[in-house]
Amino acid sequence: MNRPVRRSRYGIRVALAAMIGLCASPMEAWSAQPLRITCTTSILTALMDVAKLRGLFERHGVFVAMEEAPTSEAAIRELLEGRAEIVTVSDLSIALHGFEQPGLRVMATIGVSRDEFKILTRANAPASLRDKVVALLPDSPAAHYFLHLFQLKNDMHVRTPDSPPDSWEKILDALEAGTIDGFAGREPYLREAAIRLNQRVTLHAEPGLYERSFQLLTRQEVLDGRHAEVRGILLALLEAQRHLKADPQGFFRTVADNTGLKPAELERDARQVRLSVTLDQELLLTLEHQVQWAREHRMVSRDSASDFLPLMSVYPLKALVPHMVNIIR
Repeated sequence: MNRPVRRSRYGIRVALAAMIGLCASPMEAWSAQPLRITCTTSILTALMDVAKLRGLFERHGVFVAMEEAPTSEAAIRELLEGRAEIVTVSDLSIALHGFEQPGLRVMATIGVSRDEFKILTRANAPASLRDKVVALLPDSPAAHYFLHLFQLKNDMHVRTPDSPPDSWEKILDALEAGTIDGFAGREPYLREAAIRLNQRVTLHAEPGLYERSFQLLTRQEVLDGRHAEVRGILLALLEAQRHLKADPQGFFRTVADNTGLKPAELERDARQVRLSVTLDQELLLTLEHQVQWAREHRMVSRDSASDFLPLMSVYPLKALVPHMVNIIR
């Protein structure tokens, strides 16, 4: 699971941009550099994939250097540690880290799933999950949050391993050996586990239990200093959204070409997904609930802020599609 962020190779272009920067003012030098984006691997970030693969960012005047991160937590570290200007992260990552540094800003929501996380168990495990040993994806607080909600809804206790596997490969080994009964996770890990166990698995789903969303997260200084590029990013995503509406099969073929998955598999996974560029009041309510849960589990300090309204940057998206922004300031 501890897969590194994948670095894109843009050596020649970056070198040229750096040479241009030597002859430019500080603001011009910054804008001549590629906009560094780290995108979490998830169907909920498919608009980003299509915008990149179809050249929509460049069409709207933005030169991007896009990298992939295996988890939302890995992606947000790229922003916090200064290696990215924009990242795609889940709601829970914002709840956990939104106030770690001043000036973090949410630009938009780009995908929402009603059924992303599930619990996969070996087929020969008892049907009931009560008191079974269920591992969590490493570096995935969202798996922990989903399991918490699952137990509340079903009024049951599910045990986690005494020595939790600290990598995805170790989870697979433990499943195969029978030292754990299952794990809480999402695609592509559910599919990989099913293949490893020759499809002898059972999926436990609770559609609508956790409506996970992915956001574009940046810094205020990026919004101030590269506002034309921010606008171009949003325009490219809105165009990708129109492509999805006009030709869903073509949209998912584009994503499949990048992931190696079959378009039919992606369309199946997308049935519980809404891919659209919005900024909704519901996000604030979700973040408030999540930070309360995080306090109870000592994942943030007891006095951690719970008012996420200051993090919402509504104006870039509202200037383009005002009807898609309904956050009340």
